[in-house]
Amino acid sequence: MKSFSEIKNILSRIDRKGYKAYNDLRGAYKADSFVLFIDRVQGDPFASPSDIRININRSYLKFPDECIESAPRKIAFEDYAARIIRDCLIKYSKTVKGSGKSGALFINSGAQEVVERSSVIADENSFEIRMSVGLPAAGRTILANECEKIFYRILPEVIETVKWHNMDKTECLQFVKCIENQEYMRKQLEKKGLVAFIADGSILPRASGNSQKPMKEAVPFYSPESLRVKLSLKNPVSAEDGGQMGEIYGMGIPKGVTTIAGGGFHGKSTLLNALKMGVYPHIPGDGREWTVVDKTGVSIRAEDGRNVAGIDIRSFINNLPMNVDTSFFITSNASGSTSQAANILESIEAGSRLLLIDEDTSATNFMVRDSKMQELVAKDFEPITPFVERVRQLYDCYGVSTVLVMGGNGDYLGKSDNVLMMRNFKCYEVTAEAKSIYEKNRRSNSEVEEQRPQIDYSREIHPETFNFIKDSRKFKIKTLKTDRIIINREEIDVRDVEQFVDDSQLATIGKILRYISDSKLTVAYEELINDLRQKLDKNGFDFLDRKSSDMTKPRLLEVMAVLNRLRTLQLSQKKN
Repeated sequence: MKSFSEIKNILSRIDRKGYKAYNDLRGAYKADSFVLFIDRVQGDPFASPSDIRININRSYLKFPDECIESAPRKIAFEDYAARIIRDCLIKYSKTVKGSGKSGALFINSGAQEVVERSSVIADENSFEIRMSVGLPAAGRTILANECEKIFYRILPEVIETVKWHNMDKTECLQFVKCIENQEYMRKQLEKKGLVAFIADGSILPRASGNSQKPMKEAVPFYSPESLRVKLSLKNPVSAEDGGQMGEIYGMGIPKGVTTIAGGGFHGKSTLLNALKMGVYPHIPGDGREWTVVDKTGVSIRAEDGRNVAGIDIRSFINNLPMNVDTSFFITSNASGSTSQAANILESIEAGSRLLLIDEDTSATNFMVRDSKMQELVAKDFEPITPFVERVRQLYDCYGVSTVLVMGGNGDYLGKSDNVLMMRNFKCYEVTAEAKSIYEKNRRSNSEVEEQRPQIDYSREIHPETFNFIKDSRKFKIKTLKTDRIIINREEIDVRDVEQFVDDSQLATIGKILRYISDSKLTVAYEELINDLRQKLDKNGFDFLDRKSSDMTKPRLLEVMAVLNRLRTLQLSQKKN
C-alpha cells in the first residue's frame, strides 16, 4: 500500500498530460488515521465522476457507541453523517476549477426520509465514506494543482467534519433517537392490531408539488377521540411543558378495511399520501416523523399500458371476450382494470398486508359497479368483479387490510370496519353514521356471493428474461428520476410505482436484477422472493457490491414491482 503523500508525486508526474493518465491514481493510499481507496477513475472530465472510499479509524473520530448500538441507530447515524458530509462538499466544491465535471463532489444522501445507504458505513472499528469525485481538467488536459486541492484540502475537511468533537452532538443524537423511536413504534403496530399510527400534532401537507418539506401554517392533524391510542417511545422526548414524555398519542388505524371519506380538497388524499410514505422513517421536523405504517403497505393504482407477464387475476377478471385466459393473464398493454388487478395480486405475492388506494388514480369500473349498470349490463357479459366485492374477503380470508380514499361512491361504507371523514383538514370518525346511511340505501341485488377469492401464485421465472443483461459485454444503468430505469438498452417504466424515495433506490434495483440474472435455471417466483427477502434483510448491500457509494436500500415490494414491469419477463405456470 502506497503512502498518502505519494498522490502528490503522481500528480506532479501526470500534470498537463492527457486525461487517461489519471488512471495512475488507482489504488490504496495510507495516511496516519485513514486509508484512501481510489477504486474507479472516470474516462474523461465529462463522464460520471470517479469513485473513492475513505476508511477512517474509529478511534480517530471518537464517536460513542450509542450512535450505532442498534440497527435503527446505525442507519440513522450513517444517514446523518452523509448529510453533514454533503453540506461540506457543497461548500468546498466551488473552489476547484476545470471543465465538465471537474471538482464535482457528491455523496449519496437523503432528503425527508431516512433509508439505508451505502455511502457511509460505520461499525465498531472503522468509519468509511464512499463518494464520487470529478477529477479536474482543462478540456482533457490534467490539472494537477486543482486535483491536489481535492485530496489535500477538501478531503481533510470532510474528515474533520465527522470527528465527534466537531459534530453538533445534541442534534446528532436527537436525529438518531428520533429514527429509533419511529422503528420502535412501528414494531408496536402488530401487537395493537393496527396498520398505521399518526401522532397528534403531525403536519401532513407538503410545501408544494415539487417539495416534500412540510407546508408552513398547515392545520395539524389530531385523532378522533374514538381512535386515539398511545404508543411507547424507546427514547423519551421533550414535552410542551418542558418535561419528558415516554409515550405518544395519536390515531391508530386498525387492521381491516378503512374508508377515508370527505368533500373534495378537504385533506383525504393528503392523509393517504402521508400513509404511503409512512413506511419509511422521517427526519426530525418533517411533520411526519411520528407517522408510522406497516412496512408492507403499498400504494395501488390503475396503470394503463403496463406489461403483465402472467398472473392469475380470476379473483377480479373472468370470462373476457375472445376466450382470453385470466388464470394466467398476459398482456403488453393492460387496461386500467386489469392493471389494477395485477398490481394488487403481485403486491400480495411480494408480501404486502396493507393496500393503500385512492379513487382518483383507480379504474372506476374496477372499483365499483352500481345498480343501474348491473341492470343494464347482464352479469354474464361483465367480466369484472369490482374491488368493492373483494375488499372484505381479502382481509377476512388473507389478512390483507385496505385503506382507501373514496369521495364519490358509498358502496364501500358497508364493507368498512372504520370510516373516517376529513372536513376542513380535520379528521372525524363517522363509522356508525356511515353504516346507517349504507343500510338505508343498501342494494338488494349484490352481484357476487361472499366466497373466498382463489389466488394462485404458482409461477416460475425463466433465465431468458435477462438475455438483455447476459448478451451485453457491459452493464449500464441509467435512471430518469424515479420514472424509468434503463438497463443496457432495456427500459422499464415505473412512473406509477409511487413509493420510491429517490432514483438511487431504482439504480440499486438494477443491480439486484443483475444478481437475479446470474441464475441459469428456471426458478419458482416464490423461491426468488424468499431469497431476495433474506438477502435484503440480513446482508444489506454486500451481495451486490462491497464498494459502491450510490446504493440505497429498496423494499422488496419495489424490487418485485420493477421486475414485474420488465417487458422481457418470461413466466410460466408451475407444474404441480
